[in-house]
Amino acid sequence: MSYSIFSITGNRACTYLNLREILLQETCMKKALFIGLAPLMFATQVMAATNTIQLTVNQQDLAHYRDKPEKYEFTGAQLQLNNNPAVALEEMETRGQGSIAYKRRNFGLKTEQKIQVGRIDSKKINLLSMSADPGYISTRLGLMTAELLQIGAAQPTEYVEVFINGKTNGLYSMVAKPKATLDSSPYVVRRGYKSRLITEEAEISKKLSPAQVKEIEAALATIYGSIATKSGQALFSSLKQVMDIDAYMRWMVMNSLYTNGDFPDEIFFYVDAEMYKQGRIFFRVMPWDFDDLFKEMHGVLTNKTEAAKPENKESILYSYEDKLDRSFSPANAYMYEQLKATARQLLPNQLSTHNTDQLLAQIRAELYEYAGHNGIVAMTAQDSGRKGVAYTAKEISDLFIKRRQQIESRRAYLLERIK
Repeated sequence: MSYSIFSITGNRACTYLNLREILLQETCMKKALFIGLAPLMFATQVMAATNTIQLTVNQQDLAHYRDKPEKYEFTGAQLQLNNNPAVALEEMETRGQGSIAYKRRNFGLKTEQKIQVGRIDSKKINLLSMSADPGYISTRLGLMTAELLQIGAAQPTEYVEVFINGKTNGLYSMVAKPKATLDSSPYVVRRGYKSRLITEEAEISKKLSPAQVKEIEAALATIYGSIATKSGQALFSSLKQVMDIDAYMRWMVMNSLYTNGDFPDEIFFYVDAEMYKQGRIFFRVMPWDFDDLFKEMHGVLTNKTEAAKPENKESILYSYEDKLDRSFSPANAYMYEQLKATARQLLPNQLSTHNTDQLLAQIRAELYEYAGHNGIVAMTAQDSGRKGVAYTAKEISDLFIKRRQQIESRRAYLLERIK
């Protein structure tokens, strides 16, 4: 297949035999639109036009949002998507943990009518400012890759320019809440740091009795309980009985390929609703928040200590922080072999160079649709680490090239170690 890039400023097309040439070709890429990408499950043949969301809030809520970096619920807000009629918001709140301190904050929205744009078709969406995501690449890349690898329910995502009371708040990633996951599952829990499942904050169906909740949490406890008492094939078999350990390993390989610097607390465990109806408690996993891709390993003592061990010098793991991840260390030969087998299957196929190149191409094409929006460019100066300096077109272009180089360098490292 060949790929064509048509200049926005003219009709001349530049055609290359592979995506690597496209990513490395500056003159044709600076203001370009990708056409004719191979149709992955989430790809479109021609990139859609830009999206806008107009949020209308009262002045009191707006002042609170601007002046106080804290979680906050808005009242009486409205949303207008593109040129559609405005709809009332049942819920609008700022969301996040560390991100709550950013000038451009994240929002959680619930509408009275479904929001339909691209592949999003939901009443519940999150708007992620990507303020800690250099170049706005990682969040989208992570979500698209997780969907490609079928890790938990799909979380459709689209770029969107967000306006608040008529003024741009910059570019956001609009993410649909997975209907088949968080809405239908009787029990959803997020994992925190230090191998802790935050059960006190779990989303629990009102239909569950106290005895049923206790039974689910007892099953949940066996995940980390088995790590303390078992090893090798016995441990793997125990984990496989209670959770989707295969999806979890796909997530681990993905995190390693993309050098995800901080991911232990960015995953949900949820009870499979259909299996629960049949009398079985089985946990699926759903990753979240990928803005730490392409970063150094989280600098906690556990990571430093484990990474320094001789047996881990050439490990394919990119984090030892959580006990579940650590159970796949080379010292546990059977578990480590299962992880390597997963990597052997993924790297030449779903995570092939061809596919990761295609993902980068789609992301780049969609971002360049917004490149001429001066308001968006100006707002990037408020992002984490920018120190008041907005992104330039060359900076973003160079960053895409760097990301590809990082992926391919890490790919070579992994392939050498899974032979």
